Amino acid sequence: MIYSVISGKGGTGKTTFCANIGKTLADKGKKVLLVDMDIGLRSLDIVLGLADKVVYDIFDVCEGRVELADAIIKHPKHESLFLLPAPQTISKSDIAASQIRALCREIHDEFDFVFIDSPPGIERGFECAVAGADRHILVLTADAVCIRGADRVLGALEALGEDCARTVINRYRPFWAKKSIMSSAEDILNTLSTDLLGIVPESREILLTSALNGRSISPPRSEASAAFANIAERLLGNSVPLMKMKESFLSEIFK
Repeated sequence: MIYSVISGKGGTGKTTFCANIGKTLADKGKKVLLVDMDIGLRSLDIVLGLADKVVYDIFDVCEGRVELADAIIKHPKHESLFLLPAPQTISKSDIAASQIRALCREIHDEFDFVFIDSPPGIERGFECAVAGADRHILVLTADAVCIRGADRVLGALEALGEDCARTVINRYRPFWAKKSIMSSAEDILNTLSTDLLGIVPESREILLTSALNGRSISPPRSEASAAFANIAERLLGNSVPLMKMKESFLSEIFK
């Protein structure tokens, strides 16, 4: 199954979501490929700790300069997790949606799951990222600007004739929602009229890990890790109830 991971604006945590859901599914024995489609601004290689292993990228494959296997990087710590990096020196207009469709046909049966990390917004890069996907995952945070952007993305999907996305509410803070500082999950779903795939709480562990070494992998036994495990189970077709989240450490600021 190939999923595009999309958002209406930057900063929602698409790349962090891709890295963590990919790692979680790989640790469950699934063969997972993460495709970075944020042309010119790639970051999945850093988040995964693979920046020094990048030699070729998705553009090299699309242009026929190298075989797909030459550009894909295997993660050294998660043997079923792989990365296809984005190029840094071209523009989004240099890759056509038809090339991505052809690439997706090639990789479709090679992996159990493929997650395409889309650039934010609804421009050319977005159209390419969703072109070869079977389904779509909309990642957003619970602020008004992000929710409006998410609504625009859903409209763009519909205009392209694509099925609506399932929604992941990221960096959620239950205390803030309770105090109406941010929108509640229920309000978001009512506004967007989408199906909920999961809610990922704000994570101090991810913030600290990212600040220290640029990686955004949730550590084991953290609340965020449990949320990603639940989302992985839902993607595998299993019914898992929403976990009860603790109040974020950031809620202390507003008490």
